[in-house]
Amino acid sequence: ETIRSDDPEMFLARAGPFLAAHEAEHNLALGLLGRLRAEPRLYGFDPSFVVAEEAGSVVGCLLRTPPHGVVLSRFGSLEAVDRVAEAVLDMHPGLSGAVGPNDVVAQFAATWSRLTGVAARVVTRQRVHAAAAVREVPRAAGGMREAGPEDIPTVLETLGELSAFPA
Repeated sequence: ETIRSDDPEMFLARAGPFLAAHEAEHNLALGLLGRLRAEPRLYGFDPSFVVAEEAGSVVGCLLRTPPHGVVLSRFGSLEAVDRVAEAVLDMHPGLSGAVGPNDVVAQFAATWSRLTGVAARVVTRQRVHAAAAVREVPRAAGGMREAGPEDIPTVLETLGELSAFPA
């Protein structure tokens, strides 16, 4: 089943636990959802939400804040990605892009291209990093002080070394 809505509360109730189960991976969707709950027309348009379910369980979801592209979650089934692409075809004829896990975005783009005739291409590859633990780091010796004239050679040397790095 594929459920479409423009209601962030419905989307949160349906897909929230699924998104939260992999919070780091879904941080963009969760962050946007938090803002959209307070300000649904944040970008000047109504948001769109789609939840894909199989046997009563969420297997993936999509959200869009026009004019931006779609944000795709992880999907438990690539066939569900096809259903979601088909479900939003009439909602987003000028879709500018998609963000999400590589396999999901590749499947969505292939289906979108097949349905619309618009060729897809990878523009930017991104990664998600999550801290698994926090390690205590000992404080460095010394303290802050105001720089004086005697520090000019050190400052110039440091700036010269920094300019060796490409921008």
